[in-house]
Amino acid sequence: PREWAIWQKIDRDGDGEVTMKEVRRMCRKFDASAHANLLVELLDPADVGKVNFPYFCKNFKAVQMVRNTARLKHWNRTFGLGVAGNVAGHMAQAGEADAGAVQGATPAAIF
Repeated sequence: PREWAIWQKIDRDGDGEVTMKEVRRMCRKFDASAHANLLVELLDPADVGKVNFPYFCKNFKAVQMVRNTARLKHWNRTFGLGVAGNVAGHMAQAGEADAGAVQGATPAAIF
């Protein structure tokens, strides 16, 4: 299952327990350091400093939240808005507009 695959990646030393240091390392790896303290609090409310696999599975939704947040953070960096057409006249200013092109009042397309 997904939980076991992620557990194995986090439990770097393979001792069957994940330390909060390993959890923080995972958060850094996912570029989610801002969520590390919250995840540590959720996985280790008694402040023992480590968590076992059954408890990790019980609280897996918190791990998923951090991973999904990190994915969205990276997705937002790649999302952009483009406008097709010479609405502002920039193509003409740069000498890239067609000779007989008429400047439109609205974009030809938004993508």
